[in-house]
Amino acid sequence: MQELPTRDQFAEQMGSTFAVRFGPESVVDMKLVEVTESKRKGRLESFSLLYTAPPDTPAWQNLFPVEHPVLGSMELFLVPVGRDAQGVEFEALFNLVVEPKKDYS
Repeated sequence: MQELPTRDQFAEQMGSTFAVRFGPESVVDMKLVEVTESKRKGRLESFSLLYTAPPDTPAWQNLFPVEHPVLGSMELFLVPVGRDAQGVEFEALFNLVVEPKKDYS
């Protein structure tokens, strides 16, 4: 399984389009509009991504195959978190276990 991009790699692609596969014949282009700052508590690092999709996008939560021209292929669990005339917002949350910082004292 391919490793997911880092928070900083996602942040570098802010404003770009991700192709999200909703089914065999259905691909929705979503724009990455927000990458939250990374928060760390103990060995847990958290951040989230916010995407906007066209208004007619189904508001499903699911593990979706996602393609990006720079970041490549991945699967993201996307949850619809809002809808207005501009479109549907989807969020992906990341809670990663990270190595503790080394204490060289």
